[in-house]
Amino acid sequence: MSIFEVGLDDPSAPTTGGSSFETMPLAGRTRRIRENVAGEITGSREGAMAIVSSQARTKRAATIAKTEATRIMDSAPLAGPIAATVGRGLRPVQVTTSWDDGHVLDHCIAGLLETYGIPGTFYIAPQNVELERRVRMGKRDLRSLAADFEIGGHTRNHLRLNTIPDAEAEREIGEGKDELEQMISSSLHSFCYPGGAYDRRHKSMVRNAGFEYARTVRRYQTSASCPMEVHTTVHACRHLCDIPEMLRLSNGSTRRAASYLWNWDILAMALFDQVLTSGGVYHLWGHSWEIEQNRDWDRLERVLGYIARRPGVQYVVNRDTAPPTGPPSRCDVADRANAGG
Repeated sequence: MSIFEVGLDDPSAPTTGGSSFETMPLAGRTRRIRENVAGEITGSREGAMAIVSSQARTKRAATIAKTEATRIMDSAPLAGPIAATVGRGLRPVQVTTSWDDGHVLDHCIAGLLETYGIPGTFYIAPQNVELERRVRMGKRDLRSLAADFEIGGHTRNHLRLNTIPDAEAEREIGEGKDELEQMISSSLHSFCYPGGAYDRRHKSMVRNAGFEYARTVRRYQTSASCPMEVHTTVHACRHLCDIPEMLRLSNGSTRRAASYLWNWDILAMALFDQVLTSGGVYHLWGHSWEIEQNRDWDRLERVLGYIARRPGVQYVVNRDTAPPTGPPSRCDVADRANAGG
C-alpha cells in the first residue's frame, strides 16, 4: 500500500523508529512521501532513488545554488546590474511563493521551503477533480501543512470559473472555502483562480466570499497589483511559447533568450536580480506534481537557494505582499482593462 492509500489521514500510516508518520519531523515526512511516490510511479528502487531527495542531496543543492550564483554574478549580468542596496531605496523587495492544487507532493515543496526559510501559500481544491483521490491531500495532511504555511482557496472541485454558470461558480468558491476552513480550523484569506480562468464578475464573487487576495497565473509581473487580481513573476515550469517575452527580458540577446526559454531556473534567478535592482514583489509559483513530472526538483532547489536569506528582503506569504497604492478607482480601471484574465 502506497502513501496515497496510507497518508496522514489513515491511522495505519507507516512508522519509523516508533514515531507515527503524522508526528515525524517535516523533513522525514517529505523523504517518506517522495520515496513512496517514487516507488508508486516507477515500481523500482532504482527509479525511486533517481527522484528521492536525501539530506545529503539537500545540502548539495545549497552548494549548487551558491556555485550558480557566483557563476551568474561573475559573468555578464542576466537582467541588468545587481543593486548594491536592495531596491536602491525605491521600493521594498518582497519574496513570496505559491503552490497550487493540493497534491500530496506539496509536502515535498513544504520541506524545501522550510529548508531555505521561505514562506509559501498553498492553494487547495479539496475535491479536485483533476487529481485522483489517492493523491489529494486530506484533513490531517492539510492541518499539518497549515501549521507552518498559509492555506488558500482554489474552489472546491478545481473547475474553471469561466466555463460554469454564475450560481455554480459562487458555490465552488464559497463551498471550497468553507470546507477548507473546517478542515484546518482557521480562516482563509487568499484565493487562486483555477487555471487562471476568470473575469470581472468572478473577482466580485471571490471578494463577496470573504477573500482579501486573489492570485492569477499571469507571469513576469513584479509590481503590486489589485488585491482581487494579483499577478506573478515566474512559473516553475518551461514555457516555450514565451519567445517574445524572453527576447524582451534579454534585451534582444538570442543566446540569453534561449537560455531563459529552456531553463526556467535561470530565468527565475534573472528575474530575482531584476527585482533586487528595481524593488517590487517577486512571486514564484508552481505545482508539486508538475515539478515531479518534469523532474525539476534540482532546478527548484537551485532557485530557492539563490533567492533565500538575502539581507533587506522581506519574505512573506501571498496575502502579506505590499498592497496597491493609489485610490480604489485604480483597481476599477484595472478590472476593465484585464477583464477575461
